[in-house]
Amino acid sequence: QWIDEDSIELLSYLTEHLIYSKLFFILSCRTEKLKHIEEHLSSDIIKKIEIKPLEQSIIPMLISRILNADVIFESIFYKKIYDASLGNPNFILEIIKILHDNKIIFLRKYEWQLDLKQFNEFEFDFDITDLIKNRLKSVTSESDNFILTTAAVIGIQFTVDLLFKVLLLISEDKKYSFEDMISAIDKGRSIQIIKEETQKKKEPIVLFMILWYKLSN
Repeated sequence: QWIDEDSIELLSYLTEHLIYSKLFFILSCRTEKLKHIEEHLSSDIIKKIEIKPLEQSIIPMLISRILNADVIFESIFYKKIYDASLGNPNFILEIIKILHDNKIIFLRKYEWQLDLKQFNEFEFDFDITDLIKNRLKSVTSESDNFILTTAAVIGIQFTVDLLFKVLLLISEDKKYSFEDMISAIDKGRSIQIIKEETQKKKEPIVLFMILWYKLSN
């Protein structure tokens, strides 16, 4: 969730008046936004934990978790992925998906295999944003892309009803049906850039994974 100024003020008030209670808040923040948070919250009650990129030695274990199998590939494989991702877990996940889509990593007789020749010839796109956008284009149509981008402009979370109303307002050349919108959302869910979250007695909201939301804004 994004935090607005009113929420920061409320958090500041709570941390000052509940200092002796057994209550704590966990916030995540980009480095460039940290100073703004610290201006509102007392440094005496903040404990900062810096999340650093993964070390290269952790990459094999992470990839095994992604593939849900104990796999061991050549060391050059892990080094090249580390160099391309700079140790960012989200980027590593996207790279593995791209390699799978290109049949460089594949299942054979229930075991994961690596085509090392293709892998060595594979040109990594070191602009990870382009890599993710290209993956999106490979599985979605121009119509789907327009609908998902419109949703991202609304915000990191939106309701189906709100998105449909916005589409009716802005799509002058082409009118999108409710079914078109649901199809686009389903495709976004299938490639794991959005997820749905239900709320008690409220309309379900759709949440963007943070990476795609940043790419679209």
